[in-house]
Amino acid sequence: MFLTDLGVAGFRNHPDSRLSFSQNVSIFYGRNGQGKTNLLDSVYFLTLTKSFQVSSDLLCIRNGDPHFTLSGNFRSDSGLVSEIRTQVFRPEGKQISLNGQKITGSSDIIGRFPTVLFSLEDRLITMGSPSDRRKFLDSVLFQTSKVYIEDSRKLKKTIRQRNDLLQSQGKLTPSAIDLFDIWTEELIRNSAPVLRRRLRFLHQFRQLLSVLYQNELSGFEQPEIEYKSDETLLGSDTDAEAWLREQARLYRDQELDRRTTLIGPQRDDLLIQLDGRETRFYASQGQHKLLLLAVKIAMWHYLKEKTGETPIVLIDDIFSELDSERLKVISGFLPALGQVLITMTDREKLALDGNFGFFRIEDGRVYAG
Repeated sequence: MFLTDLGVAGFRNHPDSRLSFSQNVSIFYGRNGQGKTNLLDSVYFLTLTKSFQVSSDLLCIRNGDPHFTLSGNFRSDSGLVSEIRTQVFRPEGKQISLNGQKITGSSDIIGRFPTVLFSLEDRLITMGSPSDRRKFLDSVLFQTSKVYIEDSRKLKKTIRQRNDLLQSQGKLTPSAIDLFDIWTEELIRNSAPVLRRRLRFLHQFRQLLSVLYQNELSGFEQPEIEYKSDETLLGSDTDAEAWLREQARLYRDQELDRRTTLIGPQRDDLLIQLDGRETRFYASQGQHKLLLLAVKIAMWHYLKEKTGETPIVLIDDIFSELDSERLKVISGFLPALGQVLITMTDREKLALDGNFGFFRIEDGRVYAG
């Protein structure tokens, strides 16, 4: 996949920016706060229908503007050209079109233009909370399976309705408890496919990481990643429905007492270790950084394998965080990653041979060269 042209109008601090790309690696450089990351975010928004910087689409509208418009022309690995146009209006909301046809759901876009983001926020995968690691799982699986997107939506709705039942009454009547048991069956039914797909993904993902460490990262400590549910490590051969049913039995009284859902993949985690020690507690800063680079490169390989397209890579100002050894590692990967868009304050930081494209960003405006 290759982004050939990008239009950004009224998005964040960009009044009207137009860019064309011909080189595989393009670098956006300039002082902090000028709009470099916002350009990456505009590409992310086009391909994944949301911002990676803020939670609300409306917050992406430039101050004083009534709406923003993003447009991009993409060329697939087979040469097929597609145009995405995304607009967000206040207060009406979002409108997306693909090749001039209105899109009704984000699942029609997500995964069609695979994208991998490297950013400082990635540290939350190895250092953050369980929800941060679940977010990583979803960020990969949403791009490879429309079914997973729909299953996740069903699960979220089921949890909300089940919790509404538990919290809506002062005293749970026998009829309410019977209804709770019905919703428990619905929870198991909608949780099982989400859990199964996560376990299958992690099994394949570990293999990709293993190959990566055997080849390009030989000499570095290889991580161990396991899927953890209720302090139990689950494997790809786990009977998801049987596991969830047993959890429902064990936690039934606690759920009725605490009036909330205590089981399901929305509470699970990834256990990430180096040398048998959990990374979020014991890994050094250097170990975290290299592991995150490896995780994202393995994600790139997974998306390419599953979608049949070379993912677009977005790298947001991570080079200032790397020591010379790890900078050399990631720099060595860049030529093989297809199209890569990079932000940095110093364009000389990345010392590589190659025909790169350079764009200077100043106060929301783009200058080639």
